[in-house]
Amino acid sequence: LAQLVIAQFVAGLMIVALPQPSLLPAVQGFLTGMALLLGFALPPLLLTVLMASAGFLGGVIAPSRDMLVRNAAPPGAAGRAFGIVSTGFNFSGILSQLLFGWIMDQNMPHWVFGASVIFMVMTVLLALVTDRKPQGSSEGSSEAPSRTHS
Repeated sequence: LAQLVIAQFVAGLMIVALPQPSLLPAVQGFLTGMALLLGFALPPLLLTVLMASAGFLGGVIAPSRDMLVRNAAPPGAAGRAFGIVSTGFNFSGILSQLLFGWIMDQNMPHWVFGASVIFMVMTVLLALVTDRKPQGSSEGSSEAPSRTHS
């Protein structure tokens, strides 16, 4: 349904006629994924458990990251802070591919993991030294006295 809506919207912007949406790309993607899954040494059940664990742990980490960003942001600037963090994720996703590709080109594949560890340790250290507001002080509590005097 989403593919149909997007195709109709894009078709209105283009002079070229687009082909009708179909399930063929989804089926091809599924079959390619299954072929890759069956071609690796890990049993499918173990791979499923590992991927589910990775997804669960990613979900556990995301709220704490959001809380760190919200606490580190100046009052009224949480949106800008999230924008900067999201942009940082996008740039790091691009730059890490270039860095890791260069490391592989240097015939040092073990340093892909070493560089990942270095960046993870740097992230933990930055999270520990981030200047956070005390838990009791928030935007609402600093404005409350001024409201009572009005």
